[in-house]
Amino acid sequence: MFRELRRKLMPRILARFEEAMKPDKPLANIVWDASKAWENRYTFEWDHKDSECPDQPARMEQAEGLAKSDPIGALEVYRKAAQDGSVWAMWMVGWHYDKGCAVSKNPDLAEQNYRIAIRSGSMRATIDCAKLLRGQGRIDEALELLEPAAERGFVPAMFWKSFYAYLRDLSRDAARQIEPCLERAIDAGHPQARFFRNWLRMKGKFGIRQIPLGWRDWWKQLREHQEASELRDSDESPTPAA
Repeated sequence: MFRELRRKLMPRILARFEEAMKPDKPLANIVWDASKAWENRYTFEWDHKDSECPDQPARMEQAEGLAKSDPIGALEVYRKAAQDGSVWAMWMVGWHYDKGCAVSKNPDLAEQNYRIAIRSGSMRATIDCAKLLRGQGRIDEALELLEPAAERGFVPAMFWKSFYAYLRDLSRDAARQIEPCLERAIDAGHPQARFFRNWLRMKGKFGIRQIPLGWRDWWKQLREHQEASELRDSDESPTPAA
């Protein structure tokens, strides 16, 4: 009777969980925001925006200062810096076309500029280009792009490679095949990698015995991120006047 009840209830529970974890949902934002912040900090250690072309620190500061008031001007600064060899700027040019910032969205030009940056060593461009390809249904190409970065030990590439490889198949075998790479990303501290593993556990992809462990660690991680978020909010709150 218990097995029958579990068989009926689990799909409903997971469906509600998956709905809660969609982008722009409160639960999803807690984890995705933490993951994005983690990837930004981690990637900054690989991509150095201040040491690639003449006067780079000043030029990047100029572009960042123009970003809100004159985004077209900011893009021109990035273009010129990219022409002078700035890998960071190469990535930023691709990002502008990808997001439609200061220009109309142009996936072809975004990919073109991302790939130029990737050939020059940009890890940020590798991740963003893989996301662009996946969004176009080109998962095999995205995985091919991520493979060298993952082999070099770039943790975000390990996570996204695992994530896309599972999405391509959605089977239990696929989950088990990506598990070693996913575990490496988790050991390195990638928040979304841990969350994704728990989601796979909860779906029974690693066996029935792993389901309770997935739920427990999911709630634990969610509480950790909530507490960290509340602590940041309290630190950023203005101090009342005396």
